[in-house]
Amino acid sequence: MSVASLIEGGALNSSSGVFQVGDDVSKKLGAKVGIQVAQDSDTLVANIKKERPKLAVVPINLAAKLYNENATHKESQYRLLGVSTWGLNPVVANFNISSLKDLVDKKLYSFTKSGTPGITIRALLKKEGIAYADFKDTVSATAVNIVDFTAAPDIVAELSKNLDEQHVALLPEPVASAFEIKTQGKYFSKLDLQVLIAHAFNGLKYSQAGLVVRSDILDDASYADFLNKFTASIAKTAPALKENAEQVVVRKRRTSNPRRLHQLR
Repeated sequence: MSVASLIEGGALNSSSGVFQVGDDVSKKLGAKVGIQVAQDSDTLVANIKKERPKLAVVPINLAAKLYNENATHKESQYRLLGVSTWGLNPVVANFNISSLKDLVDKKLYSFTKSGTPGITIRALLKKEGIAYADFKDTVSATAVNIVDFTAAPDIVAELSKNLDEQHVALLPEPVASAFEIKTQGKYFSKLDLQVLIAHAFNGLKYSQAGLVVRSDILDDASYADFLNKFTASIAKTAPALKENAEQVVVRKRRTSNPRRLHQLR
């Protein structure tokens, strides 16, 4: 039996980082942390509702939804412990781009239209006064043409069909770096959404995903030591992951079956 089970969005965050935190806490407490990775937002939501894990790494907008929807049921309500991911969604292209204006008259591949990535890119374009439209049949010459996918891996599959055509996409890390490595540097041009948002919204930081805990667990004193060590491990691990991004990508690519690393309860 695991001390805690955790579900995280593999397409949203670095699952390798979560595994490293799980290993760290497991050694300190002498107990296992079961980890399950959901590859897209729909699967993430379904798994949380079905399995009610003690902890989950979710997009910030989903964290708010999980709190508000279950305000009277602590066994189903989740509360935010802290932000775990700050704006790791670069816009990447295989041609030179220096600003969002360079995306006008182009198709921009994005994911989860009603989730954090889709909402964020649209809010940013609107703030900058750049017209955008959902792509249908023809490309508008006066707008950014957004093509929405369910999950980031679907974008990678589409881009991989013809690497010689000009493409621009919103991808999460470490997917973006892994794709750059896979294409041998063809997707070399990047726009940092964190920088763009800070400029457009007076220094606002882009909180992408956070760690949530079930309310009944948070109120249970017997879990206090575990939660303190778990959050401390995340804080300790994050800088190392940022400094060693390429190694994280390589480890993620080699870890095709995350359940081999941690036995779920």
